[in-house]
Amino acid sequence: MFGLHILKIKGQSMVPTLHCGDFILTKVAATRRFYEVRDIVIIKRLGEAMMIKRIVCRNSDGSYKLAGDNVDSIPKVDIGNVQQQQIVAKAIIKLTPTGLCFL
Repeated sequence: MFGLHILKIKGQSMVPTLHCGDFILTKVAATRRFYEVRDIVIIKRLGEAMMIKRIVCRNSDGSYKLAGDNVDSIPKVDIGNVQQQQIVAKAIIKLTPTGLCFL
């Protein structure tokens, strides 16, 4: 995954920010400091489908804790710590019928 990509949201874990069927523009990290708390990121772990979650904190070892915006989403303790190399992109823009919404 390189550069900019458009992805379609599946699932409800990021409601109310993102809904199933929404489209987002993502950008792959250029540097390690690219990801910050509150960013919405796409992660890919071995043997699992890609997931979209929000960074809620950065741990002292450089890993991240993530959570969905939906209160019914998988709790961050179930996701566990996510390593920098497991983050494949950051959501930067939501594409809507009426225009663009920066995330």
